Order: sequence, then C-alpha cells, then structure tokens
Amino acid sequence: MKIFNIPIEPLEERYTKQMDTWVKNTFKKRKLNFTTIYGKPLTSKVESGRVLDAEGTNYYKFSQLMQICELFKKGEVKKGDVFFIGDLWFPGLESIKYIAALEEIDIKIFGVVWAGSFDHADFVYDAGMEPWAQHIERGWFDLADGLFVGAKNIRDDIVKRHRIKYSSKVHITGGPWDTKSIQNRVIKRKKQKVVIFPHRFDYEKRPDKFLKLAEIICKERDDVKFLITTSRHNIRSSRPWLVKKYYATKKKLGDKIDFKYGLTKDQYYQYLSDSKIFWSSAEQETFGYATLEALALNTIPVVPNKLSYIDYIPKKYRYDTFEQGVKLVRKYLNKEEEISTIAERYDTALNKMIDIMIKK
Repeated sequence: MKIFNIPIEPLEERYTKQMDTWVKNTFKKRKLNFTTIYGKPLTSKVESGRVLDAEGTNYYKFSQLMQICELFKKGEVKKGDVFFIGDLWFPGLESIKYIAALEEIDIKIFGVVWAGSFDHADFVYDAGMEPWAQHIERGWFDLADGLFVGAKNIRDDIVKRHRIKYSSKVHITGGPWDTKSIQNRVIKRKKQKVVIFPHRFDYEKRPDKFLKLAEIICKERDDVKFLITTSRHNIRSSRPWLVKKYYATKKKLGDKIDFKYGLTKDQYYQYLSDSKIFWSSAEQETFGYATLEALALNTIPVVPNKLSYIDYIPKKYRYDTFEQGVKLVRKYLNKEEEISTIAERYDTALNKMIDIMIKK
C-alpha cells in the first residue's frame, strides 16, 4: 500500500507550510510508503481571498490533479493505495474516483475538512456560494472513505447538513500539529501585560469586539496594551469598516493599541509568547491553530463558549457573553498559567489519521 500525500499549497504566512512538514515527518517516523504530490504555485502569498489565494489555490490543486492523472496512466496507482487530501475542498476530486472506477483499481480517499457551505460563518456561505457548493460538497463527502475534522461541532454540522448516512465516516481528530516545533521558535521571556488578537482581521473573527474590549480595559488601567498581528503586508479586511474602526480606536487609545502587520512566523510567535492573554471573539473556528499556539506558549486563552473551543479549552477560560469575557481578561491579567500540556494532546492527531487510513 502506498499513500499519495496531496498537501495544501505550503504557504509561509498560513499554517500550510508547517502542516506539510508535520505530515511528512510523521509518515517517515511511521515508516510508511508515501509520495508527496506538490502542485505548481501561481503565487507564494495570499493576494486575494481570505484564507488561501483565490486563484492560486485552484491553480495549485489542478496542477496536482494533472500529476495524479499521469500516475494512473503510468500504472503507478495500485489496488489498496490511499490518497490523503490535505484539504477535501478540492475541485476535481471526483476525477480520482472516476479514473479509479474505469481502471477498476480499488483505492481509498481520506481528507481533512476545514470548512464549507455547511458552516454559515464560512466565506463559502457568506459569498453566496452555498446554493451550488452544497451539492459539490455532498458528492465529495460521499465518495471519500473518511473525513477528518477538527472538532465535534464541525462533524455535527456536516452530518446534519449533508445527511451523511454513516456519521462514523466523519472522524474527530484535530489537525496536523507539533507543539515542540512552535515552542522551539521563541525566546522564553517574562510575560507582558498584553492582550493579543492574532486572528484574521475579518468579520467572522469579530475584531470589533476586541477593539471594544481594548477601550473598556484601557479606561480602567494604564499598564495594559492591546496587540493585533497579521502576516499580511498591510492592514486589510473583507469588511473595510473594520479597518476604519481600528483607526478610530487607535486615535482614542494611542500607543495602548497597535497593529503589527507583515510579520514572519518567528516574529508572530515571539509576540504571542510575550503576551499574557490571547483573546478570541470568533464566530467561526473549525479547529483553532492560533489558539493552540497560544496554549503551547502559555498565553492564557479567553474564548467564546462555543465552536471548536468547547473540545479543548477548559471551561474556566470560556465565556458566554462579552461582559463575562471582559471579566476573565481582568482576572487573568494578573495571573500566569502553565497550559502547554493542553496543546500537546494534539501531537497525536496525525497518528490518529494514519491509523484510520491504514486500517480500512
């Protein structure tokens, strides 16, 4: 049996470059027979779109698909082989099953589902693609032999929306992850009284609530700063009014709030490691890499009591209302917590996926 590893395009500013390394390292440790199929990059940055570059991600995936067609034509795909898809929102995925059926080769397809039209906070739904995207997704989910998801709420949404006959096909594994690889990239220093917001500055992450939090806390004390971070090379958002709101808040608070953009991963990790509190007010969080990074670096999470957070964030760090969240920030500004072991639980995520794939 060979595993054909089909990664998401490995971009430095997203998590995908790290995921590529984590997946390959784990496959090697397990001494698996695998081949990684990289696509042809159209860009190395997220130049348009929210998560991955709109044109770049499709160009990359289709170039991977062309190589897969060649592998079938050369007879290199055999009975029992497994395709591991890094992002199951993969246009043309059905072609793999189509070719395998015509060639009478029994293969298996597994993949990670990050989001989709079943999530009303996702850009697929928000951009009006849901009427047609739901049918495509259902086809992909039906043809796949197993779906890996980051949290229980995603599994429940998929099963409910797409009426998957056997919910056991959807496995809650978390995403590829390696705690030590994050910790090794920072210099451990004394925590500063900083509340950090490292999410995308887009509406589904509700940065407006973070700005409101900053105004409230800064009226109460002078020793706290608020920080927004991004790898993007300017301050931008899918909702321009959020950018205007940031500048209005900046005018009020001055150097008590800052927006660090164009950060490298190492710069971002150092800011996260130095901060006391990680704040989230997200309406969408299918797994939560930024949150896991905060946990790994002992930055205290203050997060909504919903979404994937319920799966792995202790209840004492979760809030039901914004006002409760403000109270938690006040409380934890004067505390330090040892919480990296929570992140370490996901170090086994890839091994769980592998066990499922090679068992089938």
